[in-house]
Amino acid sequence: MRVNCIMRSGLLFVTLSLAIAKLQQSSFAQSCYPRGTLSQAVDILYVKATWLKATIPEDRIKNIRLLKKKTKKLFMKNCRFQEQLLSFFMEDVFGQLQLQVCKEIDFVEDFHSLRQKLSRCVSMHSKYGLWWNKRPQMAATSIYGRKGVPVASCFSARLSKISCVSSAREMKSITRLKRTFYEIGNKGIYKAISELDILLSWIKQFLESIK
Repeated sequence: MRVNCIMRSGLLFVTLSLAIAKLQQSSFAQSCYPRGTLSQAVDILYVKATWLKATIPEDRIKNIRLLKKKTKKLFMKNCRFQEQLLSFFMEDVFGQLQLQVCKEIDFVEDFHSLRQKLSRCVSMHSKYGLWWNKRPQMAATSIYGRKGVPVASCFSARLSKISCVSSAREMKSITRLKRTFYEIGNKGIYKAISELDILLSWIKQFLESIK
């Protein structure tokens, strides 16, 4: 009798946990911008970036890259690094860019708008993703005990693993990127602009991973 009572209490706890998680995910979906809207904004920036690249000298430094494969891994998995990288483009790159075409096509304004929208969705996804991963695990333990199979294992894999905890590793990567950028002088601006398509492709892939 007592065992049945414990089982029922545990099942009720799981049901409530899943119901609340569903409501919070619904809230995330409603508050975050639709994927189509964000994806379209990236596509528009692709076109504008092409126009922008056509107005600056060609990047002839082929043995140096600002956006590397390791940079992409950090960008896809850490929202603090993501914010730092987007801030670098806004402040260090576009902040030094004095081009009439940049104003005419509203590139900087559109990039800033996308950055804000992306930041909002990432922060909400991280918040609800962490809740979703932790609570069902607690519920599973209360029913099956330490040796039981966690309920969370069935669906936690569906969520992208996005960390918002900064570390020395992420900061060192940004510091190295900035050092390289400033060491090559004005050519650093041309190189950063020439790699905009790489950054935009990362953003698009990231959007696919959080929806």
